[in-house]
Amino acid sequence: MKKLTNLPFGSREEYFLSDIYSQGKALAKGIKSKLILNDIKYSRALLLLYLSNENFRCISIRFEFEIKGYFENVVGEKIGEIHIPKGYRSNSNVFTSSWNEGIMEIVPYEIYRKHYFPGQNEAKKEKQNIFFVLTDNKMVKPFENIEISSTGVLKKGNEPTVILNFKDDLIATFEEHDYSIDTKIEEVNGTFSTSHLLLKIEMDNHFLASVDEVKILSELLDKLLWYLSFGSRQRTTWIKWTAEIGNEFVEYYRNNIFIPEKIISCKEPLVDIRTFQGFLQHCLEYDKQQNNLDLYLPVLYLVASDNPRKTMEMEFLSLL
Repeated sequence: MKKLTNLPFGSREEYFLSDIYSQGKALAKGIKSKLILNDIKYSRALLLLYLSNENFRCISIRFEFEIKGYFENVVGEKIGEIHIPKGYRSNSNVFTSSWNEGIMEIVPYEIYRKHYFPGQNEAKKEKQNIFFVLTDNKMVKPFENIEISSTGVLKKGNEPTVILNFKDDLIATFEEHDYSIDTKIEEVNGTFSTSHLLLKIEMDNHFLASVDEVKILSELLDKLLWYLSFGSRQRTTWIKWTAEIGNEFVEYYRNNIFIPEKIISCKEPLVDIRTFQGFLQHCLEYDKQQNNLDLYLPVLYLVASDNPRKTMEMEFLSLL
């Protein structure tokens, strides 16, 4: 497969075969595909389709697509699948007839990736976790703890500063996760690492039956992060989630959001860091009330607009 450009730092490529649909109609089957993701420095994912001349002519007149793909092991067995419910054509390249191939770039709206765990015994699980990857926010980042043993060895650890009763006795903890990947920078291959802020939702004696259960929690998390953004004066959102659903490990990327830049210094937060856990817990409890939109919509509008002409307090009060 042709390498179009040098990939940005942290990017990785995944190859698979995919079936292409538009408005429910199958356009092509078994198309060579390459998905470019970046879990070091999050950026928009990109899908490349490698099309024959015939398929290229059929697909190039369309703009919106659904893509269903699958991964195989070395003996040709399916070990996972990928589903892009909605993707948009951004660019097309037609090569000479001797190549007999064209490349189309698709920007996915969202991405589901599944890997199978055949034969796993769910009854042995006592707890199940859902992990949401978040953009940075210093108000809920874990506290770094360094211990020195009797032998002088340093041991680093992170202690959470915010733990919430999320919903229906689900516990939500803000944690930090180290992530490593083999990638290339300035044409030098190596293993590079970074850390990401996570929200871990822990469930006792409950097993996820479908993706819809995670969607419900993600919608509640969207609201919570608007409140977090308001109280901290630092725009925060979630980028992806991972969870075990049945005998599958599922990763979901939402590729349709604006990812805030990492802020080194910012204005003083509206809520003191010592009371931030209580603030967020209060927001969760308030959300259960019947008239919770009276608070949520002004906060949503305020954080999104970021009007510099007024203080956030004055802007918020003027919207109530």
